Parts: sequence; C-alpha cells; structure tokens
Amino acid sequence: TETYALKIDSLEASSEGFNSPLVFKLMGSYLDNPLEAAGTLGDSPTLFRPDKPWPLKLSLKSKKTSATLEGSIRDVMGAKGISLTVKANSPSISEIGRLAGVDDLPDVGPVKIDLRVSDSRSDAYKISDIIVALADSDLAGSGEIDLGSARPKFEAELSSKNLDMRPLIKEVPRESESEKPPKKQKKGSSKIFPDDPLSVDSLNIADARIKFQGKRILLFAFALQDISLDLVLEKGRLVVDPIKSSIGGGNMVGRLEVQPQDDGVAMAATAKIENIDTSVVPKEVGISEIIDGKIKLVDIDVSSSGRSVADLMARLSGKTTIVMDESKLNNKFIDQAGRYLGGDLFRLLNPVKNKGTYTAGNCLVCRLNMEEGIAKVDPLLYDTETMSVVAAGDINLREEELDIAFRPAPKKGKANYSMSLGKLAEPFKLGGTLSEPSLQIDSRGARNTFAKAAGATILLGPVGLVAVLFVGKTAEENP
Repeated sequence: TETYALKIDSLEASSEGFNSPLVFKLMGSYLDNPLEAAGTLGDSPTLFRPDKPWPLKLSLKSKKTSATLEGSIRDVMGAKGISLTVKANSPSISEIGRLAGVDDLPDVGPVKIDLRVSDSRSDAYKISDIIVALADSDLAGSGEIDLGSARPKFEAELSSKNLDMRPLIKEVPRESESEKPPKKQKKGSSKIFPDDPLSVDSLNIADARIKFQGKRILLFAFALQDISLDLVLEKGRLVVDPIKSSIGGGNMVGRLEVQPQDDGVAMAATAKIENIDTSVVPKEVGISEIIDGKIKLVDIDVSSSGRSVADLMARLSGKTTIVMDESKLNNKFIDQAGRYLGGDLFRLLNPVKNKGTYTAGNCLVCRLNMEEGIAKVDPLLYDTETMSVVAAGDINLREEELDIAFRPAPKKGKANYSMSLGKLAEPFKLGGTLSEPSLQIDSRGARNTFAKAAGATILLGPVGLVAVLFVGKTAEENP
C-alpha cells in the first residue's frame, strides 16, 4: 500500500453566515512539493439539498503548475447533477509527473488541458470538450467513464491535428549528434534486446473503446497522415483494428493485437504500406536526409510471445517484404553505417573515386522469412548505378548473431572505379552480433552462407542465382 502525504501548514476559512458561501485558503505540501489551494464553496443548506445546484470554484498551484475547477453539483451527497469545468497549465509533463510521484516522464511542454465533467447516469461520467495542448501537439474529443461495472469502462472519440510522438519516446538527437556514427556496445556487454519482464498490468485495469482520427503523427522514421484507428481493450486483450493512414503520399493498413498470458504476452501485427515517396515526408522526421526515393511496398506479418523483449524476438515468426524503386542514399549515412559495421560499404555500393553526395539506386528488394527467432534473408538485392549486390543469410534473433553474405557485381562500361573489377567482385560476409557486427571480405564464408540460402532462387531463378552469386559475372542491367 502506497502512502501519499499531504501536509497542511495553514488553513484559513471564512463565511458571512450559514446561508453564505465559504471562502478558504490553504498552504502546505504534497509529496514534498509546495501546494497552494484556494476557492469558494456554496452555502451549507444547499450542500444537503438534492434539488438545487451547489456551486464551487477551486484553484490549485504547485511550483509553476496550476489548475482550476469550477461549476456545480446538484446533489452532493448522491454525487449527481455534476457539471464542472477543469483547466490545467504546466511548463512540462515532467513537472506534472513529479507532483504525482512519477519521476521518469520526459521533459516536454508546455501543457494545457481544458475539459468538462458531467454525470450521465449512476456511476458514469461524461468527459466532454477535451482540449489538450502539449508543446506542438494537440488532442481533442469527448468520452465517458463507467465506474458501475466490475471493470471500469472508458469510451472515447478523439482527434488531433498534430501529434509529435518523438519527444514522448525519447529525446530527439540534435543535428550535430545525428551525424555521428552509431555507438557500438562495449566488448562483453549484454545483448541489445532487454530481458526485463514486460509489464502488462495496465491492460487489466479497465476496458476501453476508442476511435481516433488524426491529421498528422510524427514518429522517428516516418510521419503518418490522415490516420484513423479503432482500439478495443476488453478483459486485458488489446486489438487495434483497423489502423489506416497515409504516409509519404502512399497508404498503410495495419492491425495490432496484444494478449496477456501467464508467461508474458502474445503479440501479432500486420502492416501493408504502398507507394511511399520519402521526398514528401515532413522534414521534421529527417528520413529524406538519409534516403530520397519511392518505396513501392512494405509488407509485414509477424507474431510472437514471451515475457520480455528478448523473448519476443527469440520467438518471432512471420515475414517481411520491402520493395523500392529508384532512390538516392546519402553517402554520409553509408559512411556511418560502414564504420559501425567495421567494413567498407562504399566498396559494395558505390566504389568510384568521385562519390558525390548521394549513391543512386535503381531498385531494392528484401525479404525476411522468420521462424522462431531465425530471420532468413531470402534474399536481398540492391542495384545501383555502378554495382549489383545480392545478399542472403540468417539473422539469429535468439542469440543476436549475424550470418549474411554479400555478392557484389560491378557493371562493365562504368568508369572511375577505385579498383579492378575482379577486386570489386570479391564477396563480403557480415558476421558477429547485433551489438558487435563485422563486415569483411570472406569468399569461403560467403559461399557457405549462399549455399544454405536456396530460397533465393525464388526471386532470381536458378540460372540467375548461379551466374550472379557464384560465377561472379559483372552486372549490366537492373535485376
């Protein structure tokens, strides 16, 4: 049982008479945070009359956070006839969190909340005229809370013009920091997927039905536009279906299901995204600074279960397909990724002397088939102006190990190569772990990996597979 301490240093109250309002002022602290409260309450006779509204006006202040409550209650003793307006302001949700005893909320703000509360029936309350402003984000709508059932129920219809989720997830890196290569884990460090038990207790607190319409949601890798979703939470089972959105001029349809289990949680997700143009994704997201092009298809269908993120990844099954048309990949990103992998990605993708700012790609196809934590790259094909690269292998999500082979094929007739065509055709092997990857020239290891990836023939055909992967012929055309 948690204890919340309210300390009263002083309390002043006055009234002109029994039939007059009560005016009060309180000074004290709550959870060691300074607290000021003041207000006017209705007269005493009306307090006990169920046929007459009892007015009240309250104000609270702690540090730079303030709130007001104003309205009336017709039947105070029966908690009926409630009509209240609530307003709150704070410089940051982190300050609101500290006032409530929560210390790990992000420092995002300012926050402004306006809403109305009224009772609709016994133990049920309407929350209407909701207006929430959080920094550059907004949320509006109405809902109802039913406290009369064995499980509380919440229903709402919400909308937003702009929701920037990035600061709520983690601090957005500054531009200067984003140009630095990704940090590797230290030698001997733990795996990157946390093994901490997942908490799903919040799914069993109440049932909920929420309809949401949004104009724009900003995430780290992309921006969703014209979003609509239906969320149902019943007896701990969460289903978001459908999830519809526009993204980069294309369309997305998806579904998410989360079901608590005795040993953790079961999850399933599908998403189909078509015809994304990264050049029209809002600049705030930053993806156009990495790659500029048209993604024809992203098709995801995965499921898993477990007690932690590590468990979920170790049991992940399903498939993912990515198909991309012409693109321009920022060479800064290629350089950063190469340094992280410990190999020369330019030799694979753009092995010319004068590289310019971008590496132009003709097409990209990548398919992952996952079964119980083993993701098979089956295969990956990337064609640039100067190179055609085929990759195949495994990503062991259980042990977080990599075993992927890359077979480059330089195109004849292209000038300004940094080395001979024979050298450029030498295969690479990506090994190591997710936290310590290693990209190196390894002909024997690459051949062994390719030999296990028989599924690549589905896209290339057996003749193309032998010609491109094993013979090492130069590539002339877009695969």
